[in-house]
This record gives sequence, C-alpha cells and structure tokens, in this order.
Amino acid sequence: MTVADNTSRDQYTATSGQTVFPYTFEIFNKDDVVVVQNSTTLSEGTDYTVSNVGNNNGGNITFTSGATAGDTITLYRDMAYERTTDYQTSGDFLAAEVNADFDRLWLAVQQNEQGTDRAIVKPITDASSIDMTLPSATSRADSFLTFDSTGAVTTTPLSSALSPSVIARQQFTGNGSTTVFTLAADPGSPAAVVIYIDGVYQEEGTYSITGTTLTFTEAPPTNASIEVVSYKVTAIGTTDANSVTYLPVGIGAVQTTVQTKLQEFVSVKDFGALGDGVTDDSVAIQAALNAVHLAYPNGRGLY
Repeated sequence: MTVADNTSRDQYTATSGQTVFPYTFEIFNKDDVVVVQNSTTLSEGTDYTVSNVGNNNGGNITFTSGATAGDTITLYRDMAYERTTDYQTSGDFLAAEVNADFDRLWLAVQQNEQGTDRAIVKPITDASSIDMTLPSATSRADSFLTFDSTGAVTTTPLSSALSPSVIARQQFTGNGSTTVFTLAADPGSPAAVVIYIDGVYQEEGTYSITGTTLTFTEAPPTNASIEVVSYKVTAIGTTDANSVTYLPVGIGAVQTTVQTKLQEFVSVKDFGALGDGVTDDSVAIQAALNAVHLAYPNGRGLY
C-alpha cells in the first residue's frame, strides 16, 4: 500500500453521547493509536474499539459508552520505533513485506514530525548563529527559561527581579471522584496557574479556577499526583514594596521588606485625612487609631 500525506493526530470536541470519532491516519496495529478523553488515556477493548486497521485514510474509534458534551477527545499515532522483519539470504523477498517495511518507515517519519510540529522551534529566518541549546542541568536548575538580547535561549534565576516574584506549589492526591480542590491562596488569574497530573500538563479547558476553588471537568484518577504551580508576575521595570528588601544600617540589623518597614507606621492620610485646616478629619483620625489598636496592640507610631 501507499502512505498518504496525513496528520498523525486528530482532536474533537464531543457532543452529548457521541461514540464515534474518526482517525484520519494509517496504523498497522490497533495498539498504534492512543485515545485520550480530556486528560485520561483510555484502554482499547474496554473503553473503545478500532476499525479499519491498515487503511491508508484511517478508520473509526468507537467508544463503548457515549462521551459527555464538551469532552476533548484526542487521537494520535504512537507506534513503536522498531523493525520486526528480517530478510534472510536466499530467502523470500516478497513485495508485500518490502512495502510494509517502507510504509512503517514513512509512518514513523510522520509520527516524529507530529512531535516536532508541537515543539518550540526558532523560525527558518532566524540566524544560524542563534543558539537554542538549553544550558546544562546544573546551570538551569531553579531557573526560568528566558531569551537574551539576541533571542538565544538562556535562563533567569528565581531570585532575579525579572522573574516571577511569588511562586507557590501545592500538591493533592486524586481519589477518582473528587473534582473540587481548595487552593492555599487566590492566584488572581487562571493564566497564572500551571497544573500537572502525574507529571502531565493539563490544558486550561480541563479545569476552572474561581478564587481559591479549583474544579476539574473530570475527577483525577485514584492516587494521581496533582501539582498546582501558581506564580505572580512582576512587570519588567516595575515592582511592589513586598518584593524589595530593606536592611537597616548597623551591626546585627535584620533584613526585612520595604512593605513591612512601611507598615511599622500608620498615617492618618492613609485613611482619608486631608490636614488642610478646613476639613473635619476626625473620622479618618479615629479610623487610623482603630487600625493601630487592632493591628499593633503593642504600639506603633502614628503620624
């Protein structure tokens, strides 16, 4: 047979109760296709069946039970990179076997190309001198992937002012039924969160975040490791008082943050006092006094 110039990956958004999902690429064996429902890899024979194995233009994946509306169904070729035919001296040299071997080579090339197409690569127009090689493991440990002024790959330490200033990691364990998990803090935006289940990145459509509530569209499997990484990005050229350290002059001084240092004093103007000699600032002054009493019962400066 011949090998068509087809993609080796198909993806669908299921309708309610949908059971049939076409795969448009050739496979030699029913185990050469992987079926993923949202983030769960399904099992052939238990969750679905495969038709038209060996057909140039693919066939159908038929679920044993209907999908839920909105489910993301991903089908892709994942054949083993192996050669199982061994031609013997003076043995048969059949056209069918030779064709099958060459077909497998082309299918392997297509499968490899599918992975390359989904990888980060520099445009063909970029200069060859731009180095896109990752730094060594020791150099890139505890760092973020960044790019220098030429566009070459580099890394930035977590402590750099150009890196996210707050990083939080939280782990959960799936039990096969729980879909809602409580985060330690509100990340501020779902875009500031990256989630992995058993080390596999989860696309945003498979979960939602409202405040501190993380809700998956499908319960993570039993004993699945769920890692939630949230970060706060500080824009280049700007920062906040909590990200700047302050070290008083003198031997034995303890380093703190500018925010903590500023909070040692309370200004009545922080509560709306104008101090213009005309406006009645009594309400603002009382609010400042109340704040001092509640937040600093041991006493702090008021000005």
